[in-house]
Amino acid sequence: MDRAIYRWVNRLADNTSWAHGVFKLYAGAGIAVFALLLVVAFVNGRQHDDPIAVAAAIWAGAAALVALGIGQVVGGAIDRLRPYESMSDVHVLVARSTDFSFPSVSKTANSALRPLLSARSNMNRGDTERGTPTTT
Repeated sequence: MDRAIYRWVNRLADNTSWAHGVFKLYAGAGIAVFALLLVVAFVNGRQHDDPIAVAAAIWAGAAALVALGIGQVVGGAIDRLRPYESMSDVHVLVARSTDFSFPSVSKTANSALRPLLSARSNMNRGDTERGTPTTT
């Protein structure tokens, strides 16, 4: 099944050359954009005297770093080949990575951030000054 999905995405990439530049930019600068957004969230929280926003920005960065550290240990233990290493005749948009295939670095960081973003979103539905939901 992995091969079929990979081949399908690869064919899609072959037919959407107009989007390659955007995805290459995202692949190369995604982590920098994420770090910049964390800094902006932190500064915004400080300027608005919002300790919850400041804490969320700090915890988001810490959670991503911890998850990436755990991912490095797991990835080193599993040592799964990337699809382009085990399959022939594939289209690669960016330079081939020497990093492991599983777990995905971007998915690991993304998964670490979901609970924090969800918690912050839930707080925004209630009393945002205190960070506690209002009861009705």
